[in-house]
Amino acid sequence: MKMSAKVRHRKGRGWFVRVYVDGKQFEEKCGSESEARAMAEEFNRRSNARGAWLSPGALPTDRCLEGWLVSHGPELARSTEANARSLIRNHLKPHFGTVDLRNLSREDVIDFAHQKLESGLAPRTVETALSVLRRVCALHVDEGLLDRNPVLGSGRIVARVARRFEHEPRDVDAWTHPEVRKLLKVAREEEPYLLGPLTCAIHTGMRRGEIIGLRWEDVGADKLRVRRSVVRGHVTTTKSGRSREVPLSTPLRRVLGDLRVAEPAEEADRYVFLSPRGLRWDERNFARAFDRLRQSANEQHGVRKLHFHCARHTFASWALDAGRSIKWVQTVLGHASAEITLRTYSHLMTPPDDALDFLDEATPDQDRTKPDQSPPKAASAPAVNGRKRLRFDGARDQIRTGDPHVGNVMLYQLSYSCLLCSDRFECCGAQARAIV
Repeated sequence: MKMSAKVRHRKGRGWFVRVYVDGKQFEEKCGSESEARAMAEEFNRRSNARGAWLSPGALPTDRCLEGWLVSHGPELARSTEANARSLIRNHLKPHFGTVDLRNLSREDVIDFAHQKLESGLAPRTVETALSVLRRVCALHVDEGLLDRNPVLGSGRIVARVARRFEHEPRDVDAWTHPEVRKLLKVAREEEPYLLGPLTCAIHTGMRRGEIIGLRWEDVGADKLRVRRSVVRGHVTTTKSGRSREVPLSTPLRRVLGDLRVAEPAEEADRYVFLSPRGLRWDERNFARAFDRLRQSANEQHGVRKLHFHCARHTFASWALDAGRSIKWVQTVLGHASAEITLRTYSHLMTPPDDALDFLDEATPDQDRTKPDQSPPKAASAPAVNGRKRLRFDGARDQIRTGDPHVGNVMLYQLSYSCLLCSDRFECCGAQARAIV
């Protein structure tokens, strides 16, 4: 399919872009000459990129990347597509240029990672950029245009190269309780429109886009329902693509109650947290307002200038410190799997007491220097009705028995009365191991 676009001007009618597709012509009216030329250039660029995409012959890296973005961009989330476009334009194309994909090697991937990390680029950004190139190569492998994917294992490569530039491991940052109190105090005094969103982030772990997209119809008596997010100005689904419910704390319920009093005429589809202009927050304006807030809190009270997303880490760290399980934190935060939660916050689960007393008994008898402090064994219970009481090794309604049919020790769940003799746990226990 041959496609091209040209700019045309008609006297008295304005500027047009004429598109040719396999001999057929289509026209689109534009408001100005600059708009028409920009539209024609973009159309021709996309057409050329599509023509080089997955086609036999030369496979220049830059054109293949552009072709992939044109063809597969619509199936990506808007933020992912915008991020991929930025990585291709600023990092991948300038480095690899017109190098044929078939000539790429592992050494080229290592060199890319080394140069970018040396320039100060974050390892996560380098890994994401190489993942774009890896996806492009994978599609060419599927089409039989490449024998192998030269970018496989790029994540491990970046991790190994990054260790040359790191002096200590990096953990997620979270505010302390005193810092949060001071931060909220400054917000109440100087940025009152941020008090609600910041309280919500700290008390629920919601993402910034999910907070901006929260509506009154999502607010329940004791829970919030997270169903949407605002990303780059567009309302979309949550990051995982699934809705979730998060519990409401007493302080957050009080803040939401104050907002309802301040705006009693709200509608169900009205956004909960509004900007000073009474509209849904713009992400860039929100970032500017929070930057002013953290700068003021740092100057007045020494609060660390962390990112807004660290409020999410603060919630997770406090929850784990209070004894909540990884599964509970994963559900509330909306992570796709508990593995992500464990990988991100595992360092927060280290107990404060690092004593190794539990290993004192794991020594030879002659090496023990203190008396045995293990708990005494329970005394044998007397026989009841001429029968011996069963030995309890598990919970109060469980016993351990040797099962001759299975050949190992199994855990049996008993009812409160034996079906054979109707005694309360003092049954004959034909297969049970009784205490002598």
